[in-house]
Amino acid sequence: MTGRIPEHTILVTGGRGRLGRLLVRDLRERGSRVVSLGRTRPDVHHDDEIVIDLRDAGAVADLARRVEPEIIVHLASVLHGDDLVVQNRLIDSAVVGAAREARIGRVVHASSGAVYGTTATEARREDSALAGDSPYATSKIAGEELFRRLAADRPEAAVTTLRIFNIAGPSFPDSLVYKLVHATPAAPATVLAPDHFVRDYIHQGDVVSVLRAAADAEHSGHRVINVGAGAAVSTRVLLDRLQVEDSRVIVKDGGPSTNWADVSRMVDELGVVPSRIPTLAWESATLSD
Repeated sequence: MTGRIPEHTILVTGGRGRLGRLLVRDLRERGSRVVSLGRTRPDVHHDDEIVIDLRDAGAVADLARRVEPEIIVHLASVLHGDDLVVQNRLIDSAVVGAAREARIGRVVHASSGAVYGTTATEARREDSALAGDSPYATSKIAGEELFRRLAADRPEAAVTTLRIFNIAGPSFPDSLVYKLVHATPAAPATVLAPDHFVRDYIHQGDVVSVLRAAADAEHSGHRVINVGAGAAVSTRVLLDRLQVEDSRVIVKDGGPSTNWADVSRMVDELGVVPSRIPTLAWESATLSD
């Protein structure tokens, strides 16, 4: 770390989501002023915790003008719902418009490894074809294009798109890793085709480190960086590494589904070397700090 971040005001969208909470706490502990935007009220009053409808472009632009952040980290996203493509387009457009109008110097945009689809035969590189096969992936591909245009309009700005793969850790109960760790014979976890379902799992602490490094890095233009562990991990390997007995899972048939990342650029440009394959130690929030 260079130590520049504490000198800045950072605007974090989705700051009360699971990843947002981790990042906001991390940055504040390091001395930054962090203005956190979310659609729900915070548990504890804080002057820099703002409730806002991120689909409202005017409201987001007005807030950016008042706060005058040097950095925006855009994490907010709708994950479910029939209209999530439309909702995410509105959110992304509002954030891009605010960044353009306020002439923000540095923007970090959270995309997803889902943009590559689920038919990988080798590690996905940043220049691999985008073949997202879900509405969420479609919305992320569209969002990436908006941030690419932002960088084209303002070549002096630094815009980083992070394609984040499968986050695991104690703050992510929807993760398969979490579900397997906490499965019991009375409440078993369901797994599909354990030999043919392959994903790239990255610990929550490593993702926070990547976000912090991306916000801190000086560059110009637009760049895309995969965020994962760089390991193709089948569910069968997870079951073994997490010491999950047969009585704690229900196995169902399914076709092959594979997606994992080449993370060379993340390691080279951001200096984050991730923990590679999940173990029981991943239930610690501070596995990687």
